[in-house]
Amino acid sequence: MRPLYFISLALILLSGVLFFVLRNNDPFGKENSKFNIDWTDKVDKISIREDGKELVLNRTMDGWKVNDKLEARESAISFILKTLASLEIKSPVTEESFDALFGKPNIKTTEIRIFGEGRKEFSFLIYKDQQQGTNSILKRKESSKPYYVSIPGYNTDPGSHFVCDERFWVPYNIFKLHPENIESINLDYKDPSMGDIEIEVNDGNLSLKLDNKPAPDADSERLRRYISYFTFIPFESWDFNLDEEIKKKVLASDPEMIFLVKIKGGQSISVRLWIRQIMSDNMLAPDTDRLYGEINNGGELFIVKYFDIDPLIKSSEYFVKD
Repeated sequence: MRPLYFISLALILLSGVLFFVLRNNDPFGKENSKFNIDWTDKVDKISIREDGKELVLNRTMDGWKVNDKLEARESAISFILKTLASLEIKSPVTEESFDALFGKPNIKTTEIRIFGEGRKEFSFLIYKDQQQGTNSILKRKESSKPYYVSIPGYNTDPGSHFVCDERFWVPYNIFKLHPENIESINLDYKDPSMGDIEIEVNDGNLSLKLDNKPAPDADSERLRRYISYFTFIPFESWDFNLDEEIKKKVLASDPEMIFLVKIKGGQSISVRLWIRQIMSDNMLAPDTDRLYGEINNGGELFIVKYFDIDPLIKSSEYFVKD
């Protein structure tokens, strides 16, 4: 009877092992090939690590925060959660192909860690080729198999959505100022016909200087209306993927216009704007819909629609009485 007992026990153990391995019915092995989660409503922390830096997105009572201090952009949080729920394997990558593609010094590795209430930590690695512009490759861990992944309905590189830069996650605002907090506004245009404009606010009283001279015929109603436009001026996106040489060339050139806004408390916001060049009929041509911009000499360019920035682009004639 004892041999029969051991045979039965062995069969039970083998069945258990087979059940554990095959229960997910996944040809790639679910633990090493699953990149999406079905508990995005429970996610309360997302960690993005890259080049020795870590960016943390936290869900708080006051909404999502970036690194525990900055308001997170709602559309960015919504999209990253949708991404985490939708990631699907597009195709496996052979180890040989992976080594050929990513065994180079220009490869950037990003570690993603997801935390949720009552949930086990979920993590994966993203490998990005910064020079070739190829789609990212994902692994659950370093020893796992590599895969190309996709987001159904979107023709984008899923790895590009996990950005380890605060600026990507905060609201895309150029200006978001209450008029009462503004002390002065200077407008400096490349085109001299637009004039050199300075508006000062002193105890609620507005004064105007044109070409460094007081303008006695200033239209106070238009001045107040103009200052109110700084309550909300958004931009479209950062252009983090712009070629470095093009970016350097833009930043080194004379801007089309400069806005300098001084705020109570000694702070100021400086914004420079340039004409943006795009390809049209196989030729570089001015973009008639968008401009390049830079905030506080930060060294990164953003893209802003003329429609959004247009309320601020006024010549000196606008501020004087007809």
